[in-house]
Amino acid sequence: MIRYYLCVDDTDDLTKKTSTGKIAEHIKKEAESLGSVIDYGITRHQLLLDDAIAYTSHNSSMCFSGSLSEGQLSRLWEKAAEIIMAEKAETADPGLCLCRLDQLKFPEKLLTFGKKAQRSVIKKEEAYDLARSVGGTRLEEFGGTGIGVIGALAGAGLRLSGNDGSIRGKSGIGTCQTTLSAAEMQNRLGVSHIIERSGAVLPPDTPVYIEDYAKIVLLGHQLVAVAKRNEADGFELCKKSDLYTGDKKTGGWELGCAFFKRDNDEEECLDDLDKTCCNCLYRRWTKEGYRCSIEKR
Repeated sequence: MIRYYLCVDDTDDLTKKTSTGKIAEHIKKEAESLGSVIDYGITRHQLLLDDAIAYTSHNSSMCFSGSLSEGQLSRLWEKAAEIIMAEKAETADPGLCLCRLDQLKFPEKLLTFGKKAQRSVIKKEEAYDLARSVGGTRLEEFGGTGIGVIGALAGAGLRLSGNDGSIRGKSGIGTCQTTLSAAEMQNRLGVSHIIERSGAVLPPDTPVYIEDYAKIVLLGHQLVAVAKRNEADGFELCKKSDLYTGDKKTGGWELGCAFFKRDNDEEECLDDLDKTCCNCLYRRWTKEGYRCSIEKR
C-alpha cells in the first residue's frame, strides 16, 4: 500500500455555491470507496493573508492522507479531477496535489514550502518547480489562473509536517455544558491529549469544561484539543473562534448589514454568531481582521 497526501485549494468564488472544504469531503468519500482508510480526517491549513494574493475569503487549503494500492491511487486522482471539474465555481482557480511518500525524495523541501506559503507571496511557477524536484508529487491546475496549485502544494507540505491545521468539522462528547477530567475528556473526544495555549499538557486529573463542541488540531502527528482559561479560572475547550484571530472588523463587525448572507459552508462560520460580518458570505479575511468584499467594489 502506498501512503499519500491529497490537497485541494481555490475551488470556490464569492458566490460560495460550493466550498473547497465540501469538495475535499467529496474526494475523501471517493478515496474511502476505493478502500483507503483516512488518517484523522480533513485538515484546514491557513496560508498567508495578503492583498497581493487573489484568495476568496480565507486563503486556506484542505488536505487528507491515507494509503492505497498503485492502481487505486491513480483512480483516486482521476476521481478527484472529475469532482473538481464538476463542482468548482466557474471563476475559480483550482489546484490539486497528490504526494506519494514512497517516491518523495526531499520531504523537508515540501515542508519548507508549506511554511513559506504562510508568510510570503509565492508564484505558481515556484510551486511547479518544487513539485518536479521533490519527487512523487503530482500537481495540476483546473482552470482560471491556476494559482490554486500554490495552496494545494503548501497544504500537502503542512499536513506532512504533522504540526499544522485544524480538523474540519466539530468534535463533541454527546453532552453539552459538561465538566470532566482531562483524561476522560480526551478519551471521549478521541484525542491524544489536551494542551493549554502555551503548549503545556494538562495533567490527567485537571477538570475541563466543554460548552458544546471543541475544535481539534493536528500537533506532533496526533489529534490534540486546546483549552483556555475561563472566567472561573478553570479550563474550557476552545472553539474555532478561540483559535483564529481573524474575527474583528473596525466599525462594528458584530452588527451585520443589509447585504448579509450567511456563508453556505457552516464549517467556515464562527460558532453561533448569526448575522455578523464574521459569518457573512462576503467577508474576506485580512491580517487585520475582516474586509467586506461588497464595500471594496
